[in-house]
Amino acid sequence: MKLNYDCLRQILLGIERDLNWDDDLNYYCLNLDSFVQGLEDFSKAEIAYALKMGIEADLINGYIKDCDSCILDIICYGLTYEGHQFLDTVRENKIWKKTKEILSSVGGASLSVITSVANDCLTNFISKRLS
Repeated sequence: MKLNYDCLRQILLGIERDLNWDDDLNYYCLNLDSFVQGLEDFSKAEIAYALKMGIEADLINGYIKDCDSCILDIICYGLTYEGHQFLDTVRENKIWKKTKEILSSVGGASLSVITSVANDCLTNFISKRLS
């Protein structure tokens, strides 16, 4: 299955927006169904796969409940430091759009390449704003 980076980005934005600690330092979790309800543009399989890859890539703090080759649920309880770093790079729609535009000519890229291109786009955007 191909990883949908648009889906992964939307998941990271949702985790950042929806998961907060309260003043007693309690934190809450989101499960697969909560993402499916909030991300209508993606299939349940795309969302589950993006969540799984986000956990494996150390972008998302969470775990997968599975049994007999079937995912029962995916629980997320926050972003990792790497997840925040990646999200801060691709947060702005202009930067994300430009990153995808550049990478479309290549046909595909790894997370590290996407991050590198997005960092370059962000750096160029900042440089233009400072001039």
